Amino acid sequence: MRIHAVVLVAALALTAGCAAIGGQPPDATATTPAPTETRTDEPCRTDLLLTSDGNDHVTPKPLPEERPELTPEAVAQSAREYERAFAHNHDLGERVREVTVELQGTTVRSVDDGFRVRVHVWTRTVVDPPAGATVTEATTRESFYDAHYFVSGDVLRRAETERHGTLPDPDLSRSGVTLSCWDG
Repeated sequence: MRIHAVVLVAALALTAGCAAIGGQPPDATATTPAPTETRTDEPCRTDLLLTSDGNDHVTPKPLPEERPELTPEAVAQSAREYERAFAHNHDLGERVREVTVELQGTTVRSVDDGFRVRVHVWTRTVVDPPAGATVTEATTRESFYDAHYFVSGDVLRRAETERHGTLPDPDLSRSGVTLSCWDG
């Protein structure tokens, strides 16, 4: 423990000595250069979302690929179409017999550089029992949640909360996943 303290004190003394070399006299006024904008736009990367290929009973739905017109109506319609396909595909699997997705309400609000869309979602999935199981009846799973979308001229992001949940970032950059990128 004492060796660490001695090493720490020596490092501080060495650093203080280096800082004093070449420094300005105490009565000199320091000039701070004006900050320059050196922001580099990183390329937009989409997040990989794994889905099943489906089975004989249920197949995946195609996701919309086109950028919607940036109006509240078009953005709401696009988010609803995306969520209908996303929720359907998310529940697919080998034993899935049926997937029902119902969108129960949509709200749109303008935020910086785009729109936030909230879609109330209800899903019902019927799943066959595993092979060799003693139970022969299918199981039904239901879920209720809110899907949140941020849509701009450049990007589509999605996040999910419990019903009536909120997210702190208007553009979902911290709480969501990027699903599509478009050239502005």
